[in-house]
Amino acid sequence: MVVESDKDKSGPLRDRLIKAFRILDRNRDGQVSERELDHAVIDPKLEPELLEIVAVLKAEFDEIKRLKKPGIVTWTTPKVGLTEPHIVALAQLLVENFDLSDCWDSTGSLRSPCSRIHKGLLDRAFLADTAHSIMEDVQEVLTSDLVLYKNGNPFESIHMEAIRQGRVGNCVFLSALASVANFHPQTVAAMIKDNGDDTFTITFPGSIDDPVTVDRPTTVELALYTRLTEWGFWPAVIEKAFGALMQERSMEPKLILAENTSCPEYWIEIFRLLTAQEGKIEYLDDSNFDKVADILTKGFRESRCLTALSKSSSTHKTACGIPANHAYTIIDWNVRRSKIILRNPYGPRPGSEPETDEGEPLDGYLDGIFGMDLDHFWANFSAIHYEVWSAL
Repeated sequence: MVVESDKDKSGPLRDRLIKAFRILDRNRDGQVSERELDHAVIDPKLEPELLEIVAVLKAEFDEIKRLKKPGIVTWTTPKVGLTEPHIVALAQLLVENFDLSDCWDSTGSLRSPCSRIHKGLLDRAFLADTAHSIMEDVQEVLTSDLVLYKNGNPFESIHMEAIRQGRVGNCVFLSALASVANFHPQTVAAMIKDNGDDTFTITFPGSIDDPVTVDRPTTVELALYTRLTEWGFWPAVIEKAFGALMQERSMEPKLILAENTSCPEYWIEIFRLLTAQEGKIEYLDDSNFDKVADILTKGFRESRCLTALSKSSSTHKTACGIPANHAYTIIDWNVRRSKIILRNPYGPRPGSEPETDEGEPLDGYLDGIFGMDLDHFWANFSAIHYEVWSAL
């Protein structure tokens, strides 16, 4: 429930949002379209006061459109862009105090049946929490040292921990890139040329005749897509270059390059692009322990790149609680214990690895890295994708 003080507090924020809305409505048709937001996202000269707002509106465009009037979430999405009433509703939402205590029972589960008002409360609370998180991400980028590499040193910066997936479904690409960075950082360093003018030319080993030049990622791009870390923004530059290649090949190309990187048409060939070597898929349903163990043993002996795809699930989680239908980097293989170590490209984010009933990482470390034996691997994963080499 919104109290009177919350309505009063929304005034300055509402005025700021409406001012931003009128700037973003470039064609003056009374609404802000996704296309107008996309142009703002990639604009390196976007006004500083618009950065947080553009990031929130872009990331939560569809959810904000469901805000029919202040404090109310509907599930009828109009076929229009964002309008001033949506912006007013968003302003009020961002200052609303949510008390969800009566939505949960003593076990931490939703009360059954959960009333419609509880569901609406949860919808609004989740949207408000997500919006605040996005605004914090923008501020983090603004206060960070925006450099290609930490200390200007690629070999101090190019490793898998620097790769953290953002708000686009490009786990296949990023898990493969993390594997290359883990085994062959020199290959990644050789891809990137800093042109000294806020542009970068990326030459993928498997596409040397088609170098790609991209602009430096904008603040909003670094907040929403492959994330900025202390090791520099080199992963975001490679993401943009890959997106530029995919933009040319996609049936529905996106204006924001990073959003083309979830394009499924090319994922089976990702190792060929990144390393100039062929990739091969081993489906677990058609394989056996000995064959997979042999692939892993030979692969790690030769420092070949490997990733794994988790099983699909209607609950979006596998049996061990990791994200389903998601690609992971295989970073180690213990032959004696038949144990695989994997990394989620989301990195140190809650829910990225197996957790206890209390929501804590099962291994005690929130880093996106976890291990499992072959039995559990088979129960949670559907395939491995590996770089083919002479011994394989």
